[in-house]
Parts: sequence; structure tokens; C-alpha cells
Amino acid sequence: MHIVLFGDSLTEYGEWPQLMRESWQGHTLSNQGIAGDTAYSARSRVRAVLDEKPDAVFVQMGINDLYMGAPEHEIISSLISIVTQIKGRLPKAKVFLQSMLPTGGPLAHLNPAIVRINAELMIKTLGQEVIYIDVWAAMLNGSSELNPAYTTDGVHLSPEGYAAWAGVLAGLLIN
Repeated sequence: MHIVLFGDSLTEYGEWPQLMRESWQGHTLSNQGIAGDTAYSARSRVRAVLDEKPDAVFVQMGINDLYMGAPEHEIISSLISIVTQIKGRLPKAKVFLQSMLPTGGPLAHLNPAIVRINAELMIKTLGQEVIYIDVWAAMLNGSSELNPAYTTDGVHLSPEGYAAWAGVLAGLLIN
């Protein structure tokens, strides 16, 4: 099975082959994360995903849009557009839309918007052939912020943060 991980720096910086070594053994992984990318601009990169003809695609992004002041509805629309394009062109592929991750420290003020975006993404994927994955809950510190042990700066993840994220994804591609 060929798997594409599509996103921003959170995706790009993950050592996915090592993180998923046991869970996704025998699968090939392509990391299509680009640091600084937004969901809005990533719509133009969907062709690169389609060209790989993956069996599964994991999409996770949106924090850069929010940080740069994009309206919530635009972030939601961009993410739904991405997964709809992928599913429409690759109907046999499993398409997963992952929640936005919580933030911490000086960026924790973004969390209320992230909660609203995640809720809307979950609703908009209902009845679609896109699987919504709640990564948010696994990344919390017991309240509503990113666990400090999981981050290097309030957004980007530490090795422990990536391990927690990988734990959420681990059982999703059991044949």
C-alpha cells in the first residue's frame, strides 16, 4: 500500500517511516508536507498527490492559515476542497482528514478557533467517503492546550508529540 501524508511543517518534520515502522510495515510512505504551507495554497499541490496514485492519503494542515489571520470558513473550505478533490479523482483511495492540533504557550489563544474548525470539519465529513480523525484529544495536556512535553514552541512537535500523533494513526490501515 502506498501512503501519502499531505500537510505543512507538522507533517514535513515528522520522521514518519520510523514513527510508523511497526504499524505500517510493508507500506511505502511519501511525505508531502511543506513548511509554511497553508490549506489555501496547498489546494494547488493536490495534483502532486494524485500523480502518486496512493492507496491512502492523510491530510493535516490549517494552523498556518489561522496564524496568518485567514477566516475560519476559508480554512474549512480549503480543507474540504482538498479531500474532495483527492477522493473524487482517487475513488478507491482511503482519504483521512486529521483534525488540527492544539497549540500551547503564546499561541494557545488560537485553540478556541481550532475547536470550532475541527467541529465543522467533523460535521462536513459525515456522509462523505472521507474519514475524519480526531488527533486533537491525544495531544492535550489535560485541559485545552497542547501538552508542553509534545512541543518545541507551542506549535511544532517534539519527538514525544510525534509519537503521540503516530499512536492515533497506528491502527488505521490494518488490512
